[in-house]
Amino acid sequence: MINKKSKKIQEREKIRTEFYEKIEKNELNLQSALVMLRKIVGKNQEDFAKLVGVSKKVITDFESGTGNPTLNSLKKMFAPMGLDISIRRKS
Repeated sequence: MINKKSKKIQEREKIRTEFYEKIEKNELNLQSALVMLRKIVGKNQEDFAKLVGVSKKVITDFESGTGNPTLNSLKKMFAPMGLDISIRRKS
């Protein structure tokens, strides 16, 4: 029988796999990516904001599509997955 902790770890791994697959297929916008990232690390908005060093309002507004975070805030939000925000030429 799988205990609760093992089940949560398996769920996070499934989301992580889906996360990277969507990135590779270019099927993920930044707002959805952040929601998935929070699920992978197992944090609510408030705890995630503390973890990355931005306000909860920045996280809440961004995820709802009403926020306009700075590039520095975006970098902080995606750093836990080893991701960086950059600008590149379309191919």
